[in-house]
Amino acid sequence: MTARPRRNFPVADDASRRTRGERRERPPVPTPGPAPARDWAAPLAAVTLVWIVLFAPLLFGGQRVVFGDAATFRPFPAYSRARWHESHVRTHWNPYVFMGLESVGSLADSRPQYLPDALLSLAERLHEPQPSRQLWLLLLHLAGTIAVLVLAHRLWNAPPWAAACGAIAWVLALPALGPFGHGFDAMFVSTAVLPIAVLATYVTFVAPRTHEALAAALVLAVALGISALHGHPQVLVYTAMLLVAFAAGQAWSQRRARRLVPWTGAVALALAIGASVWWPALLYSRVSSRGGLGAPQIPVEALARYSFAARDLLGLVWPNAVGFGRATYWGGLHVNDFPPYLGAVAAVLVALGVGAGTRVTTARFWWIVLGLSLLLTLGTNLGPIYVALHRVLPFWDRFRAPSYTMLVACLAFALLVARGAAVALERPPHRRFLYVVLGLAVAVGVAIAVGPLTDAYESMALVSRPGLGAATAHTVAMHAGWNLVFEAMYVLASTFVIWNKRWRHQAGFTLALAVALDGLFTVYPEFQSYVGPPSRVEAPAPPLLARIASADPHARVYVGAAAPVHDPRVATGQYTEAYTNAWSDWRVHNLTGNLGAFPAGWTLVMELGMTRSLAALAAWGVSWFDVDRAAPPIPGATPAAEDERARVYPLPGALGRLYAVSRVAALPDEPTVARAMLSPAFDPRAEALTADADAAGDYPGGASARIRWVEDGPERVAFDVEAAEPAYVVLADSHQPGWAVTIDGRAARGARVDLLVRGVAVPAGTHRVEWRYATPGRAAGVAVTRIALAAWAAMALALAASAVLAARRPRSGA
Repeated sequence: MTARPRRNFPVADDASRRTRGERRERPPVPTPGPAPARDWAAPLAAVTLVWIVLFAPLLFGGQRVVFGDAATFRPFPAYSRARWHESHVRTHWNPYVFMGLESVGSLADSRPQYLPDALLSLAERLHEPQPSRQLWLLLLHLAGTIAVLVLAHRLWNAPPWAAACGAIAWVLALPALGPFGHGFDAMFVSTAVLPIAVLATYVTFVAPRTHEALAAALVLAVALGISALHGHPQVLVYTAMLLVAFAAGQAWSQRRARRLVPWTGAVALALAIGASVWWPALLYSRVSSRGGLGAPQIPVEALARYSFAARDLLGLVWPNAVGFGRATYWGGLHVNDFPPYLGAVAAVLVALGVGAGTRVTTARFWWIVLGLSLLLTLGTNLGPIYVALHRVLPFWDRFRAPSYTMLVACLAFALLVARGAAVALERPPHRRFLYVVLGLAVAVGVAIAVGPLTDAYESMALVSRPGLGAATAHTVAMHAGWNLVFEAMYVLASTFVIWNKRWRHQAGFTLALAVALDGLFTVYPEFQSYVGPPSRVEAPAPPLLARIASADPHARVYVGAAAPVHDPRVATGQYTEAYTNAWSDWRVHNLTGNLGAFPAGWTLVMELGMTRSLAALAAWGVSWFDVDRAAPPIPGATPAAEDERARVYPLPGALGRLYAVSRVAALPDEPTVARAMLSPAFDPRAEALTADADAAGDYPGGASARIRWVEDGPERVAFDVEAAEPAYVVLADSHQPGWAVTIDGRAARGARVDLLVRGVAVPAGTHRVEWRYATPGRAAGVAVTRIALAAWAAMALALAASAVLAARRPRSGA
């Protein structure tokens, strides 16, 4: 009997090995074996088909993501877009929530406002094409999926169907789809470009010709640039850390340290491309509650709710483990946001690749990435280890979601799935061990569903989800048990094909089909629960408070009613009035709103409960507020209106958003200002409090000053002041860097007063006061972005022209 020839895994790493005594010469750059194009047509079509099936309602049904924060992030971009179409004016300040906030630096608007006017108008016309409202995001995800397919082939020399297994696992990775389904488009962008950036890095180092390496470096620059412009900062930093480690490893193993020059240049170019976003965002982070350079770090204790417990990692292969996730096979039972499911069949393929080529550097690298990223998802559950990382690593102490490292794990997992599939197709593993494991899984599943382990599982479920309830825990236990049985049967059916000699020629296709069916059966119903018609993220009908305040365009309201507003048109069927951003749609100034990176001054407001002070509300320009209908009537106050949910009251002593005071008192710091505002002696009609000593003083004209609104726009507020003596005029809008004030066209000095708002001293007489806003760092950032994009385009054209000329040049000896 002749031995069957064995393929080396991976070919790409074999050239970097040296036996003892060999000369230390740079080895030839390895290339994967050629594969006929026809061999790749069916696997590529299969991967694309899985992608189409998963996103079909979004691609062809006119639907979009409506769950989670999708409705939260929509109102301001819609408002800004409407202003661009109406007046051709860019909008970077949201005047309707949190007393007004920076909506570009806070990453609340990802529209490409860095583009010149003509290109921005084109981008707006292409926005949300019919019938696919999120087509551009989905196409970017498809590009990343194809990059996984190519990368699996280049790294491991994986045959077409083995590479397709990895790409399908990437498409169906629920940790990447879950954030997108919850409205985090920026995170989806960064996740989608991650494999593109890794593939471009790899080609930069292994390409045999310089112009190919330069082309790959340009792809890397634009991929990272897209992530910087439209992606999520935390995922971008994780991507950068992964790329640095991967590039260093490839430079060492390929003996091509010189290729670090174009790779580093590509990263620098990407930073320049993204400057119009990351630079203003970094500046805003200094005054943001989320923090940044120069801001207090996020307390470790606050990260606990964003950290996985060790038991949650069972959800990687068992979506109902310990009550985590949604019941898959019967549907409808939702006990957490989404399970971190990566696939049972895919996990078996990953395990099958463990014993093959353990000395291979690249394989070890991706195993380390997978293990480390999964470990870091535990966050605060790592104890002192995570505390040390949180305080030592750059930027790490600004990230509040340790579980986001799961996104990096998805890529490592997908690549190792392809490697394991390639190994399994080449050398089928011994079956006995797998039979034993699957038998145990079936036994445990049945025991949980209908047997002696039911009570134990219910107890664990109640510990992991204290509010679950005994009846729901029992249902979860039954679902989880049968889920485990079905997962085991999936694995058994898929691996049977590998060992069946009569089906060996179809083994690759069958493995890809098994990975797809296993993933789709769990992921498809979960993901489809996140989508719906676009109307479900549109603004609902305004509540009573918004309808009353809309009669006065300068009024500000405060939501005191805690009862949710029931509206069947929104995705969840109800919303919390205080934390919706639909105030931008209703064009009503609300004191609160919903944004993760709100101004840092609000931290004191929340800690001290300052919104319970009527004097503080008056100082911040509130004219109307509401309370729950079930709450006791307010003594001595008459509601202006009421409905079945809430009563609306005029604020006693309301000053409006524009008023004058006769005295400004200086206090040592902002916390002292906050506490003084809660004192019964604080009277916002007579005085304003500040930590700015230069603004302090007496302004006798404040009591009789007459003020008239001239303009009340998002980024320009103008009014006329007439006073017999100097007055101090308070504009009860948010005080943030970027606002500048002039009096009669001459620069004046504004100051933060009453903790959150801004004021200016106005001399005696009649004067025009004007406040204007410009995003700090935006002008310089946009200039750098445009120059970088122009440089990228010029280099791409030059490289393409060089390639064309080289192809036309007659070869020597021809």
